[in-house]
Amino acid sequence: MIIEDVISDRIAKLKAVKEYSDKKSLPNWKIPVMHSIMLCLLGSIYTARFVVNPSLDGKVPDEILSFMPLILLGGAFFTIMDSVAKVMVWVNWAVIKGVMKTISKIDYRIWRNYKKEDYIANKIWKIQMKFHSLGKVNRRRLMAVLIMFMVMWMSYRVMY
Repeated sequence: MIIEDVISDRIAKLKAVKEYSDKKSLPNWKIPVMHSIMLCLLGSIYTARFVVNPSLDGKVPDEILSFMPLILLGGAFFTIMDSVAKVMVWVNWAVIKGVMKTISKIDYRIWRNYKKEDYIANKIWKIQMKFHSLGKVNRRRLMAVLIMFMVMWMSYRVMY
């Protein structure tokens, strides 16, 4: 029962990130949570590979060492995951703000030179409308393919 309470408390703290992201006016609070999970996973892989493995000097069996990133990820979940998620909310907010400013600047320059209003913003809007005009199944398939490529790229980056 104690473990269930601790896990439910940690999940509640991750869901509390929703209120923090509402203060920053982020449209989706799950993205920073997923970024924090991925960041902690990446950190646990690098920690297991470059810190824990050399410091143990072969004193621990390989079976335990192969699960060391998951053990460290569990430790991160129980200690710092909600704080990392809040930092990722701030990072996502800053990135979105920067992208919107950049799009506005580019649109303004295009307007000054070619007298076309909101050229970049309209192109982005058309791409979004094409994506939303796809069926629900096709959107999920497209997102699954994009996630697979992202996982493959991250795995490649971790290994090399």
